[in-house]
Amino acid sequence: MRLTHLPLILLLVACRTKDETPVETGLTGQDSGADSGGDDSGGGDSVIDDSGGGDSSAPTDNDGDGVSAEEDCDDNNPAAYPGAVETCDNVDNNCDGAVDEGVTTTFYRDGDSDGYGVDGDGLAACEAPVGYAALPGDCDDADARFNPGAAESDCADPNDYNCDGSVGYDDADSDGFAACEDCDDSQPTVNPAGVETCDTLDNNCDGAVDEGVTTTYYRDSDGDGHGDVDYPDAACALSAGYAEAATDCDDADAAVNPDASEVCDSRDNDCDSLIDDADPSLDLSTAGTYSADDDNDGYGDDDRLTSACVQPSGTATTGGDCDDGDTSVSPAAAETWYDGVDQDCSGGSDYDQDGDGQDSDSGAGADCDDLDAAVYEGAIELCDSVDNDCDGEIIDVDLDLDGVRDMGVGALDLPGSDDYVYVAASSALAWGTGDWTIELWTLGEHLSGPNVAGQARLMNHSNGGYPSNPWWVIDIYESTGKVEMEVAGWNAARTAPISGSGTSTSGMVIGEWIHIAIVSDRSAGTVQFYFNGEDAGSYTTSAEFQTADVTTPAYLQLGSSWNDWQGMMDEVRLWTTARTQAEVQATMCSALTGAETDLQGYWSFESSATDEGPNALGGTIMGDASIVSY
Repeated sequence: MRLTHLPLILLLVACRTKDETPVETGLTGQDSGADSGGDDSGGGDSVIDDSGGGDSSAPTDNDGDGVSAEEDCDDNNPAAYPGAVETCDNVDNNCDGAVDEGVTTTFYRDGDSDGYGVDGDGLAACEAPVGYAALPGDCDDADARFNPGAAESDCADPNDYNCDGSVGYDDADSDGFAACEDCDDSQPTVNPAGVETCDTLDNNCDGAVDEGVTTTYYRDSDGDGHGDVDYPDAACALSAGYAEAATDCDDADAAVNPDASEVCDSRDNDCDSLIDDADPSLDLSTAGTYSADDDNDGYGDDDRLTSACVQPSGTATTGGDCDDGDTSVSPAAAETWYDGVDQDCSGGSDYDQDGDGQDSDSGAGADCDDLDAAVYEGAIELCDSVDNDCDGEIIDVDLDLDGVRDMGVGALDLPGSDDYVYVAASSALAWGTGDWTIELWTLGEHLSGPNVAGQARLMNHSNGGYPSNPWWVIDIYESTGKVEMEVAGWNAARTAPISGSGTSTSGMVIGEWIHIAIVSDRSAGTVQFYFNGEDAGSYTTSAEFQTADVTTPAYLQLGSSWNDWQGMMDEVRLWTTARTQAEVQATMCSALTGAETDLQGYWSFESSATDEGPNALGGTIMGDASIVSY
């Protein structure tokens, strides 16, 4: 092998003086900055003329590169200053003390000028010097026939022209083809008779690689398994970011591909060119439900529903129309009761206005109050002055319908004249100066007594000394059913009369149980009536009544021996306090224990007329009065 050594071409160094423009000498030896013809006698730039009045203290910047002469490594070259980009120009552009660092190219000595140089004999320069090449690998730099790009077409020639370590008649890969016939004698699968396979080699030496054996894949940017037809890639194997099928119609959205479900979003989710309602495969769970609205009243027929992304004409978003041919009938219409038409489409009976499940008794039903859902036949009777169960009685004895009378099973029956319960005189029955409350349940059968027509006495309290001593009575007027509380007599000192009377504003009804409470508030000077726990009126007492100290013992008649009242009586209670309405309501429908605070007397009439209160006032049944069960 022949090698030729070329003399090394020396690079000339650019010389620079203080007042001269930098001169660079290239590798060719030509002087790019010679000034042999120049005349510098007219004034060089070594003297700065500041006679014009400039600021002599301003920093000097001869080359106008924005960096002062004190900081600039070459203030006569605008391409050289601290921070400049280093370029391959034999100048220290960035003023770091090095020239062309990191920007040169390695060239190789090329003695035979065949375009290939010798490995290991390189030179860093901006441009290829004379006698140098950019490519290495020449195995004989003295003979231009030898280089890596040479052809070996003569299988009988023993020279290794292409510098690959073998000669033309060698068969290094033992594939049956000499190197001069083989396009790659290092690969046994590569030769003119090779079968092209997908391995990035030119197996059949036809100059093409993997022709006809690659598979086309398509870029899959959104990773949904479907590729974009506009970005194919022929490759031997599927690589990351690609898909086998070019079926994606939006490769920027993973939710859009042929495997996706079509939903209501104005996009072709499943890539079948059909969008939303136009696509038979639409997922109806994402659509709205609309009902046919023939009468255009804003409410549709629930039996005719349509699912769609966009509301069809002639439909409504709200259903519930029970007559879609009548604009006066819809859930928003006002109901006209008892006309046989369900205007508001509530679905209930047009004769059941309170919705308690029973038609009004004004029609064919049994509801005695069709405006109160708590009132109907069979309802639980409440202690509320209402005939809840429509049985004709305001208060039932078995309020909770459990088969047991709530206040026991006994009551006092007063059938005729001189029938009553007598309670002997006791200091416990004297008023003193305190308040008091009288309570009882009663059912009137006849509200007129024998002595005064149209009036009967329900209760009598006296010491037998009328008019010398005070007494009180409770009378009932037949014509109105109103209850009168009358007080008359003198105080214990017999110095002033105490009298007064007043009646309730509402009255009893013959044949109905009623709870009566009469509350005397001495300090306020009022007597208050409550019927079934509700306000039934009041009246104001005299000043004498308000302050009198009544201490004389008196007897008590439950019923009366004078102007008799006929009917039944139960749960008589005397209290030494003015009970509030809430207190009356809290206990009126239940039995007492007899130990309640402020209780003076208590007759439950369960089996006897005995007082069960704290004073044991007793009680004797008179006339034909009796304790009965009911």
